[in-house]
Amino acid sequence: MFTIFKPVFESVWKRKETKIYLSFAIIFPLVFLASTFLPEGSNFMVPTVEGDYRFTFLNMFMIILMAALDLTLPVLALFYLTYTVFRGEVDSHTLFLYKDIKRRDVFWAKLASLLLITIIFFGLFFLVMLGVYYGRVGYMPYASLTFWDKIPEDGLHNLYAFITYIFDGLVSILLATCLSLYAGLGKTMTAAFTYEIGTALLSIFGLGILVPNGLSNNIFEGMPFVTALGLSSLITLIYSSILIFLSLKFFKKIEF
Repeated sequence: MFTIFKPVFESVWKRKETKIYLSFAIIFPLVFLASTFLPEGSNFMVPTVEGDYRFTFLNMFMIILMAALDLTLPVLALFYLTYTVFRGEVDSHTLFLYKDIKRRDVFWAKLASLLLITIIFFGLFFLVMLGVYYGRVGYMPYASLTFWDKIPEDGLHNLYAFITYIFDGLVSILLATCLSLYAGLGKTMTAAFTYEIGTALLSIFGLGILVPNGLSNNIFEGMPFVTALGLSSLITLIYSSILIFLSLKFFKKIEF
């Protein structure tokens, strides 16, 4: 797998779908930046604060990141990218180029490439927000130049949310991989909406333990950070194991 990872990653990196996905990591922070130049009195993307409270960078970063992901556009882009990397290359017979390589190695190289792209997305989002915040937002009336949250629960909540969003990205990639190999584009993209709505509903109805990133509010309620992260890691491992097994089983049978 390691011998072919570089060429596989390069092929994924050059895809226009990758550029579309990563562009959301730039667009949303810039939209937030643009909102700070709107006339006074505008409520578009203006956070509200009570008393002497001021947002820190980490607070604001997670708010904008959650807002971006809640719109499902980055999730849809990730599902579509995954579809093109797997099913798209099957239909176009591009995978014929890997006919002399073990299919398991090809599968893992593609999966690792998509996971790395997801990590790059979050890293890029973080860096763009860092520039936006300390270049402009940190000087707004509702913000401070403080990086880390002064309230321990807030800091742990945001750290948990950031880590488990990556977990959620991994499950999204694996779900899209499995569906793209078993079904068509329509069902794969429909699953993206269903997954986002389903995970949100599970969290609302107190079943967040079944969601990779569903225990963030439990930290405010007294659940230890390590416990919450451990449970999220476990459910991610369970989902990942099932989806990898099903995806790999079908991938091995595909005619290149």
